Amino acid sequence: MSVCGSWSRSVVSLLLVGATIATGCSASRGTQADTTVPSAQLEQDAARLYASCMAERGYVVELDGRGGSRFDIPAGQEAGATAADEVCSAKASAVLGPPRVPTAEELLDRYEFLLEMKTCLEAEGYDISEPPSRDSFVDATGANWYPFAEIAPTDEAEWSRLNERCPQF
Repeated sequence: MSVCGSWSRSVVSLLLVGATIATGCSASRGTQADTTVPSAQLEQDAARLYASCMAERGYVVELDGRGGSRFDIPAGQEAGATAADEVCSAKASAVLGPPRVPTAEELLDRYEFLLEMKTCLEAEGYDISEPPSRDSFVDATGANWYPFAEIAPTDEAEWSRLNERCPQF
């Protein structure tokens, strides 16, 4: 079984939240008073830490340089992969520090971006649900709708093609 996507999905969608803020889903996260967003270098460091941690647990993670990752899960090892992912996601999250809550303006910018993503994915032949209202999206801090989460590409080549045509970040 192959797992493709963003390692951050398991880390409370760090890149998705990061992309919501920058997003991605991107200086250092610190206290809530700190309004900066993790730098691309910091996110790459977190992604490399995640990949290294997973490798220590027997899972080779390939990073695509844009926050995406892929790793194979041997049959019967799904529970072990999930446990490894949880541990490694927590370590990677620690590099970024605690997430800050995006502003309403940032969330509305993200909402507009996701509407464009929806249109793009539909043009590629995928059915995407109707978005929540802007108010609902802001109230949920952007966690209630993400078009890419609704698709199931047939293979890695299709996933890569869609990411090129309809970027997530």
